[in-house]
Amino acid sequence: ALAPLLTAGCKASAETKPAEKAHVVRVPVETTTVQRKKFVRRLLLPGRFEASRAVRIAAEMPGRVFELPVIEGQMVAQDALLIRLDPAIVRAQAQQAAAAVEQAEAAVDLARSTAQRMRRLAAAKVIDQARLDQAVGAERQTKAGLRMARAALDLSQATIRKLTIRAPFGGRIIQRNVELGEVVSPGPSLITVADFSTMKLLVDVPERSVAAIRVGHEVELTVMALADRKLRGKVNRIPMAADSASRTFPVEVEVANPDGQLRAGMMARVEMILESLDDQVVVPLAGLVDEPANGSKPASAVVFVVRDDKAARVEVESGAMQGDEVLVLSGLAGGEQLVVIGQRRVVDGDLVEVVRKQDAAAGERTAATRPPAGAAAVATP
Repeated sequence: ALAPLLTAGCKASAETKPAEKAHVVRVPVETTTVQRKKFVRRLLLPGRFEASRAVRIAAEMPGRVFELPVIEGQMVAQDALLIRLDPAIVRAQAQQAAAAVEQAEAAVDLARSTAQRMRRLAAAKVIDQARLDQAVGAERQTKAGLRMARAALDLSQATIRKLTIRAPFGGRIIQRNVELGEVVSPGPSLITVADFSTMKLLVDVPERSVAAIRVGHEVELTVMALADRKLRGKVNRIPMAADSASRTFPVEVEVANPDGQLRAGMMARVEMILESLDDQVVVPLAGLVDEPANGSKPASAVVFVVRDDKAARVEVESGAMQGDEVLVLSGLAGGEQLVVIGQRRVVDGDLVEVVRKQDAAAGERTAATRPPAGAAAVATP
């Protein structure tokens, strides 16, 4: 009689026992929200300062330095006297040339009057044509002599002017290679004058970026030697030819220097804006996965986004890169949950667990809300 009861009790116990739970593997990932924002492509390069203008001044005539009123480091105005050579010999030559001009003028007057008299006598048939031609030729010769004498006087006066060397523009004497009383000759540099009111910043721009730069573009720069002082400048010149050794283009940026703190040879960090685009899809560089070519399939860039707790593979077209961000031209619309950590451990369709979500706008990470322990990792069939 007990056998049926025991059998029934065992069946009831078996029916009330809970079913065994099956474990499902979820890949832990971290995500960020895909943003649409302004994308600015910048170029960060070093630059070196030079004076906006600098000339090396040499003597045009040989001579002894008679006056030297400037010293190295001195500020000079435009047309200020820099060097005067001894004018004694050249001045004497000029006096000789002036006397020769007076003699030539007297000879011309005499030849002119003689020729006029011979013309009257020839008209009266007193002298023959040969005597007249001789007088006219003498007049021409004296006139030619006068022109030569005047040219010699002009030359001597020009030589006197060349003995005085003046500043071509206002600036500072940065080098003086001559001393008072020294005999100099044409060619070697004697004095170097530089204009530091504005500075020329040379930036070696790679050829892939030079086409995006325009004359007049504003740039930001940081001068390390002046306690990271921030300044602004404008692109003044873009060369048509690259440097043959570095294959870069030395772009010139004009920077104002009103207080004279900038000096030639100082270095600066330069930031140039190459491109500015509004309302663009921008993702972290870490979110991109490069897939190599496989057979007939070309190489591509893909990202993984979370949809319904699963990893979804999305092929994208990437554009320019700036820092740790990449411009996405197609494939994403904005608002997707992009996998930025763990994307190389998943394939399309894998179940994922978002363990941390990064706020792309604030640049902070926040822990995702977790379910009770064991609930996210198991499922009841």
